[in-house]
Amino acid sequence: MLTARDFAALIGSSQATVNRRRQAGAILALGKASGGFRYPKWQIMDDGRLVPGLKELASEMPGP
Repeated sequence: MLTARDFAALIGSSQATVNRRRQAGAILALGKASGGFRYPKWQIMDDGRLVPGLKELASEMPGP
């Protein structure tokens, strides 16, 4: 599980972009009890690209 900063570094992006993509459902994140989010590393392929189909997967998951 990665912080937004660490996730952003691995995909060559900014934290703000990671947060926007999370809000749009293009990146999966889990909320922490203490606030904030953690991002599963498995979403990132070895070349830094996101696994295809994350948005479709997220749309099938329950949540707000």
